Amino acid sequence: MRFTPRGVQCMAPSVLQDQMKKMLGGQKFTSDTEVQSVVRQWLGQQPALFFASGIQKLVDRWDKCLNKLGQYAEK
Repeated sequence: MRFTPRGVQCMAPSVLQDQMKKMLGGQKFTSDTEVQSVVRQWLGQQPALFFASGIQKLVDRWDKCLNKLGQYAEK
């Protein structure tokens, strides 16, 4: 199994996706468990500020969505 950027199909903030792509890109894994282990180890090495800023970005996105009152597409 080889990780490719197309393998990231989640709603995570794009900064997290970009960093995960860089960290996992080009590596070869033999199982999903191996990928999960590498990701957990990487996440465990991140400083608290990494998570705090990510949560703030989610709050900002949520606020933007609510303020559009259901108008999700930018014009």
